[in-house]
Amino acid sequence: MELRVSLKEIPAGKYDLYLDVMKEPFGCEVSLWQRQTPVSEWISTRQEKEERVKEVFACELDIREFKNTLTFRFKTDKQKTGFILNRMKLIRKG
Repeated sequence: MELRVSLKEIPAGKYDLYLDVMKEPFGCEVSLWQRQTPVSEWISTRQEKEERVKEVFACELDIREFKNTLTFRFKTDKQKTGFILNRMKLIRKG
């Protein structure tokens, strides 16, 4: 399963990406990709007790023409089906 997010309105440059997510018993694993290239490791949102985690470092992004989308890829199974994203925070580098 995938979810693609457009970053066309974000000025070109290098950014650190942080996610504000819910960790929960039914959380899955997510990986972030730009085009056909993974830009993050697998991030688990599974945890026994539900908790909002506001600043999970996800990856570094290089946003530019033809590289201005971000795809979330999910590893799910019958017990790990959830992913709640509250917001994404981009911090421009340099």
